[in-house]
Amino acid sequence: MTDTATLSAPDAGPPAEALPTGWEILASEDFGDFPVGPFPYDYSPEAEYHDIQPEGYRGRWREATLVSGWRDAASWNVVDDEGRPALEQSC
Repeated sequence: MTDTATLSAPDAGPPAEALPTGWEILASEDFGDFPVGPFPYDYSPEAEYHDIQPEGYRGRWREATLVSGWRDAASWNVVDDEGRPALEQSC
């Protein structure tokens, strides 16, 4: 298994039958309906304590980290990975 910060599917990982014993695929996403650019986020103090949903398409995904001290930019970005969209962490 390789470590990567880019999540892409469905053909990015091993087929289910090739997974180690006891492992299972929990979610599969090809990010095809996401626009390229920053994943919607709100690192404001208000969003830290209240359920404020940022504007923009997020599909079924949510930004769970509210630590704004890392940077003044999105922690996740949708990128074009050789013609396929992928979600990439930008820490």
